[in-house]
Amino acid sequence: MRRKPLSRVVLGELLGSGVLVAVVLASGAVRVQLGALTLESALLGSVTLGFGYGLVVWPFGSLSGAQTSPSVSIVASVLGHQPWRQTALRIASQILGAATGFSLMVRLAPDTFTNVNAAHPVPSILGEGVAAFGFILVALGVAHRRDATVPLALGALATASFWMTGRATVGNPLLSVTVLSLVDGATPSAMLSALSVAAIGTGLAVVTSRFLFFEVCSRGPWPRTTPNRSRRAGCRRSPGRTRSTRT
Repeated sequence: MRRKPLSRVVLGELLGSGVLVAVVLASGAVRVQLGALTLESALLGSVTLGFGYGLVVWPFGSLSGAQTSPSVSIVASVLGHQPWRQTALRIASQILGAATGFSLMVRLAPDTFTNVNAAHPVPSILGEGVAAFGFILVALGVAHRRDATVPLALGALATASFWMTGRATVGNPLLSVTVLSLVDGATPSAMLSALSVAAIGTGLAVVTSRFLFFEVCSRGPWPRTTPNRSRRAGCRRSPGRTRSTRT
């Protein structure tokens, strides 16, 4: 597959991360306006998050891959799907985009986000790990596809993660930091603990995916245009016995 120009990748990650942070804060704003403890607020907040996440992945996926998460970018390099230099640029763009999106949303509705504590309680450590595990596992499972399956799967996972953990962070370190920065009682140690457990969940998802998905084991640009057709189990295929064939 032809690699995307680096400038296009950086721009896509910058814009995608900014829009994603705006979507997450908007889902929190919905809960604040309707009352954080009501069923209606939880339902509308989760739907806003799910549709918003899918809409971010759909257009920006063709632009840069829409990784929009340092965890996803690092995993892509660990698995050999992209160079580390590109990962560093992606992460820098993601941080800048997230900071820009956060600043704009807070400026647009300062009263809403000063009262966001009830909508986004201090996250439990276990919840961050579960969300990270689920998101990375699903992302790796659909990473080889280039159709509507990707935004649909990740949007549905974001909605499900909202109901399982009570938060809109979806295991994304940028979203965790953004949400925690608005929550009273969230200390730096609590933030570090949440990020550490999310990293553990990410690592477990990578290990699990290597036994479940053939495409994770194949080297090359990510996401791939077509899936790997190998029928061998997991990542146990021997490089010495690999043959180059055309289907």
